[in-house]
Amino acid sequence: MRGLHLRRRALRRLVTGGAMAVLMVGLAVALAAPAAMAQQEQQHATLTGADLPEPLEFTAEEHPTQYADVERELAWLLSRRSDSPEPDPDTLGPEYELIWYRGERGYRFFLYPLAQGGPRVFRPAEQPDDRTVRAAWYFARLTLPDTLREWGVPMTGDPAGTGGGEQAEFEPAPPRSPLAFLDDWRETLLLTGGVAVALLAGLASLAYLVRR
Repeated sequence: MRGLHLRRRALRRLVTGGAMAVLMVGLAVALAAPAAMAQQEQQHATLTGADLPEPLEFTAEEHPTQYADVERELAWLLSRRSDSPEPDPDTLGPEYELIWYRGERGYRFFLYPLAQGGPRVFRPAEQPDDRTVRAAWYFARLTLPDTLREWGVPMTGDPAGTGGGEQAEFEPAPPRSPLAFLDDWRETLLLTGGVAVALLAGLASLAYLVRR
């Protein structure tokens, strides 16, 4: 009898420990889900430059046209190797830094819309979120200066050269609906509800084992 009693106590402790572990994992998943979804939803860009009194910031929801411009000018570079030799710094003209978040990953570029020989883009090794890549120079699209002017960047002069991006056919993602956050909220509730149901089912099973 004493051995049976000890085995039952050990079983209760094991079941109780398992229930607590399941509960902690479920709570961690439920709390992390909204944060993960928010991180995946990042769609914004920030442009800085010496002749800009303050940074220009665009979000896909509030500035769909400008954000689509960023996609059109730079998205085709994400899967390409460097196609331009490093130019003479004296030929680059004004420099602008663009930090662009697309989904859960950020990108950093330096733009030279009035460089001699055509607009240039430089991708430095240091990228957002402590990520590193191979530094690369590119010929940019000839539309880059006009795009920056449309954003309100005060530039004078015109670039010369062939530019780049003629091979790219990029269709920017459609802007998010103002009510898209309701879908995100619904998905979060469904995920949290699924976790809660799984937790309750696990706890009920454990409780049944304890009573046995």
